[in-house]
Formats: sequence, structure tokens, C-alpha cells
Amino acid sequence: MTTPDSWRGTVAMTRLALRTDPVRTVGAVVMTLAISAHPVLVALLIGRLTDTVVAGDADAAFAWGMGLAGAVAGWLALLWCTFGLRTVLEERVRHAVEMDIAAMSMAPWSVAHHEDPEVAEELALVERDVNRLAQVVIFLLTLMGALGQLLFAVFVLADVHPVLLLLPVLGFVPVWASRRGDRWRQASLERATPEDNLARELYSVMCDAGHAQELSVLGAHEPMLARHRRLSEAAQGERERGAHRSFRAQADATVLFAAAYVAAVSVAVLAAVAGHAGIGEVLLTATLAAQVTGQVTMATDAVTQLVRARATADRYLRIAELTSSSEEGGRVPGDFGGGLVLRDVTFTYRGAASPALRGIDLDVPGGRTIAVVGENGAGKTTLAKLLCRLYAPTGGSITWHGVDLAELDPDAWRGGVSAAYQDFVRFETEAGQAVGLGDLPRLDDADAVRDALARADGQGLEQALPAGLRTPLGRSHPDGTELSTGQWQKLAVARSMMRRTPHLLVLDEPTASLDAETEYRLFRHYADASRTVTADGRGVVVVITHRLGSVRFADRIVVMDRGRIVESGSHLELMAAGGRYAELYRAQADAYATEATPAADQKESGDSGEHTPQPL
Repeated sequence: MTTPDSWRGTVAMTRLALRTDPVRTVGAVVMTLAISAHPVLVALLIGRLTDTVVAGDADAAFAWGMGLAGAVAGWLALLWCTFGLRTVLEERVRHAVEMDIAAMSMAPWSVAHHEDPEVAEELALVERDVNRLAQVVIFLLTLMGALGQLLFAVFVLADVHPVLLLLPVLGFVPVWASRRGDRWRQASLERATPEDNLARELYSVMCDAGHAQELSVLGAHEPMLARHRRLSEAAQGERERGAHRSFRAQADATVLFAAAYVAAVSVAVLAAVAGHAGIGEVLLTATLAAQVTGQVTMATDAVTQLVRARATADRYLRIAELTSSSEEGGRVPGDFGGGLVLRDVTFTYRGAASPALRGIDLDVPGGRTIAVVGENGAGKTTLAKLLCRLYAPTGGSITWHGVDLAELDPDAWRGGVSAAYQDFVRFETEAGQAVGLGDLPRLDDADAVRDALARADGQGLEQALPAGLRTPLGRSHPDGTELSTGQWQKLAVARSMMRRTPHLLVLDEPTASLDAETEYRLFRHYADASRTVTADGRGVVVVITHRLGSVRFADRIVVMDRGRIVESGSHLELMAAGGRYAELYRAQADAYATEATPAADQKESGDSGEHTPQPL
């Protein structure tokens, strides 16, 4: 049973419309009510005009005729005004909803709602159905107008003869049959879906130029065509059976209402013959009776659309409630010592059977660089997200210079964090802005962007682009330039280099799309960057990677396995221990043994400086 709470999303959308544009919202309601009365008014005027014409009263007939003409003209003007008003109102509500969704998606200090499958799916459904959400008020206005017309018609028909009240009731029969037929058709479509999907897949394969060569060699065209024909015919047969059943149900209901319509007109005619009604009332009955099905259909369609939109509106409210719990305020990171300290940190993703991190204890003094290594799934990226405060630990604590991250203002904390991720964003803006986003106050500072590109080993990108840093990137621009994956990643790394002295620099698999030679040069730049970040003895650099040959510059290497820290120490210490790190290092060394190291790099690799990465 529908409860008031089940319509709270619809109420919320109505309130949103009133907040967004109260004048147009109220105006739309008033105009809708006025339009709903028009069909009955026209029917009444036609009836009065007919009676005066039959009576031979020329003056009265002229007056009623002018009234009818004015009503029609006024209706046309009102209709166009209402259409324009509704269009603008819908666009404004849609814009307000989109802004709300963007704010809900970006405002929270945590990204947990993005990575929770259930929440992410709901957010995607709301984004997909934003148009339907924006039309909730329009559906309500349509329902109001249809019910108003039906109510006016019922009063007038009852005045002609009480038995005519049955006509609106019978008007629901064709609508019910139409809805039932729609369900039958939908069921047949669902039954035909497996064959349809496979037939479409076969069709795309047969028509794809890229598959032509292999299909020709295999001689598979004819068998695939025959299978496609069988599947298509089976799906088509199922759809036709559902359509035929639906047509029969609707035809039967339409015949029933047609009989009721004829009976209603007959009642009015008999009343007129008996002298109980005039010719005008016969026309009035015929006109209003013909409109009943249309009014019922309109009302039912509006309710159906509202029910569909209600589910989206309820999702919208649930997401709003979830994302409204952002943690704003708190302390600003200050100038106090101590570094980064993790104590018994545990983290479990929502819905996960086991923790992604377990009992993490880690001390990173200010001014140091730490490398976190391990195989895929070891928990490295989860650790990075906790350090950036994109998640809160489900157990334990993370402190920065003696203050728990939970006590720090999220924006202030992230304002001093730089990061480069393996799953980097391809910002389809101008190339310079795609880098400058790493430090918003210097977004358009060309010199700062060039410096960041140089430290990301991307100094040649500007010359390679048609308009240099002003080149629009990506396919969203008509004249946009598409980059290779490696070039996009260099922009992402340069973006992380925009802040010259962040208190935390996190590099999470930053070279995954780059070749070994470029990776080697880039890690040399990271070594320089780490010295810059940690120069004041406060900043910390965290490098997360599964490539072990480039992390020897780190002051400390932490090895993770299945969410735990299993080893910690320098490269030499870990190799001497012969544990997990040494095992992984030797395995990768064997894999890279056949790769040639550039002569210049081989020469530099002889330098034993602790901040110089060595390729395997």
C-alpha cells in the first residue's frame, strides 16, 4: 500500500520547483486549472449556441457564438503561454537537479559512496533519469489538469442524466486494457531478449569490417547468417504474439466503451425527444462523452509517469541523505613536528567479507620518502586513499605531526596533498589547464605549468601539441587533440608536481602506462621532487608501486601482503633478509633481464647515491 512517505521524493521535487522558480510554478498551476475547465466550457457554449439557433433567437445565438469564439481564442493563447512556461520551468528544475547531483557527488570528504557498488549504482540511475526527475512537476500538472477536466465533465453529465455517471467509470476499461496489453507486450519482449541480443551481436560481427578477414578465412559467413535468421525470426514471432494478445484486449475494451458512448448519446437523444432536454444538451453529452476516455488516459499516464519518477526521486533523496554527512571544519595542519604515524590501522570496504587493511603500524618521520610495494591486491592503493583522507579508518588512527587526521579540516588537509594515480583523470580541457588543476591558484600560470611538466619528464609535450599549452584535449572538442595513454599519464604526473612543497606527495603506480626507460627517468625526477618536498623536514613522499627496480631512492621500503605490512627496511636490508621483498625483486629481475638499459642510464646507475633509482 502506498504511504505518504513513499511520495516524499515527489514532494521534494515540488518543493525544489517552488524554490527554483516560485512565480512560474504557481503560474503553471493556475494556468493548468484554467485549461482543464476549457473543454467543458466549450461544450456548454456549443450547447447554448445550438439551443438558441434552434429557437430562432438571433441575438442570443450571436452572443453565444462570440462567446464560443472568444473561449477558443483564449484557450489557444493560454495553451501557448502554459507550454512556454512549463518548458522554462522544466529546464530550470533540471538544471537545479543536475547542480544538486554534482554537489552530492563532489561535496563529501569521503569517496566511499563512489566505490560502494550499491550507492554507485543508485547514483548512476539518478544521473541517467535526471530528465524524468525534472519532469515530476510537469507530470503533477498534467494529472491535475486531467482530473480537473474529468471532474467538470462528471458534474455536467450528471446534470443531463444521472445514468451518464457510469460513462467515466467505463472510460477506465480501455485504459486498464491498454496497461494490461503493455505488460503483455513487455513480457514478450523480455522473453525475446536472449534471442534478440544474440542476433544483434551476430549482426554487428557480420557487418564489422574488422571481422571480415577472419570470417572469410573461416568460411563462417553463411552459418552465421543462417543462425542470425533463426534467432531473429524466433524473437520476432514472440514479439508478434505479445502484440496480437495486447491488440485483442484493447480492441475488446474499445468496443465496450464505444457501446457505452452510443448508449450515452441515446439517453440524451431520448431525453430530448421526450421534451426533458434540448438539442444543445444532446451535443453537450456527445462532446463530453467523447472526451472521457482521453481524460482518463491522460490521468492514468500521468500517474504511471509519477510512479516511475517516484523511484528516481526516492533514490535522489537517499543519496542526498547519505552525502549530507560530510565532515566540515576542524583544525588546520600546523607547524609542529612528529611526521606521519599509523597505529593499528584497519579498513574494511562496505559489504566486504574481510578487511582490506589489517593492523597497519607505520612511522614516517617528516622529511622522509617511503616506498610501499607489493603485489596487486596487497592493499597499497587503499592505504594511499586513507592517507589522502578519502576514507576514514574503520579501526586505529592516522596522525600527522601528532594530530589525528580525523581532527583536521578535510579541505585544509587535502590543500597540502599532491597525488598521481594509476587511474588518472583525462581532463578534456586545454593542455595547460589539465596540468594547472594540480594547484588551482596557479591554474593559468604558464611558467608553473612548464616547470611541472619538466619535473614530470614531459617538457617535450608542449612542442608536440598544435597550439602548445592552449591546445584543447580530447574528443569533446571539435578541434581537440587526442593523446596517447603515456602522454595523458605524463600530464597527470605533472599535475601532481604543481604544488612545489606539499606536506604529503602520494604517487600511486604513477608510471603504469609508461615504458621502462621513461619510468627510470621519471623516478629520477621523483627523487628530486622528494628532496624538494622534504627539504623543510616536515613533508612526506609516499611512492606506491609494484615495480621494485625504481624505489631504491626511498629512505624506507614497506612491503605489503594481503593487507598487512610484512617487511620494512632499506633495499639492502630487505635483500639481505631474503624475505618477501627479495623474492619479488629477483622474480622481476629475471623478467626484465632481457631488456636493454640505455648506455647513459647504465653509466648513471653506477652512482650509489641513495636518491637515484636503479633499473633492474
